[in-house]
Amino acid sequence: MDTATFETDPVRELRGQFTDITTERVYAIPVITAHTSTTMERLPTALSYISGDVRYCEPVGRSPAVTEIIVRRTSGLVSADEESSMILVSSGCSSKPYHRQAAEYHAARIRDQSSYTDVVTCHLVQDPAIECVRYEVSNGRVVAVPLFFTRNENTSKLSRKLGFERGNVDWIDPFSSHPHITDAIRAEVEKQRALDDGPPSTTREDEMLQNGSVESHSVR
Repeated sequence: MDTATFETDPVRELRGQFTDITTERVYAIPVITAHTSTTMERLPTALSYISGDVRYCEPVGRSPAVTEIIVRRTSGLVSADEESSMILVSSGCSSKPYHRQAAEYHAARIRDQSSYTDVVTCHLVQDPAIECVRYEVSNGRVVAVPLFFTRNENTSKLSRKLGFERGNVDWIDPFSSHPHITDAIRAEVEKQRALDDGPPSTTREDEMLQNGSVESHSVR
């Protein structure tokens, strides 16, 4: 298992590393909450420099394992009862729905599994906006969940943008280091291995599902 990281341009930054990969079949998984323009356009181009058969998988941010991480971490901070609320915060994307869909997916599952009065979603660059979400919760005790894998320039803005008085909100850390993320990656690979008996997708239109996700496909 190899890792590849980039700052801004996956084609320029990863082309050399990908050219050196000689494995016959490669499963590539974006370790991100949801697809962005980069993961849908530039990253597949970068992966085309791998000589073998590349199966491009879904981001693991929408995995049920992520819901479990959220529930476990928040339960240690704020009791999931009728006197508390949860806010899920994602980066969002002004032109694509995938971050909103991922946040709503986890919110729906948490509502079913807990007794929080409110489980609401908000985003940095998409409606519902993070600046307005404080009006959507009915309790003074709030736990906020950043749907990010690592700390970054966006996570440093979240507390100020939420607009709550200091001390009213508990936060959980981004979840990249949690062992269940490894479980999510393994589950995604196993799912795509099971699908390999079928023909690979050949066009980007074929890859788009009605729920806005992009299934595994050959990048060739």
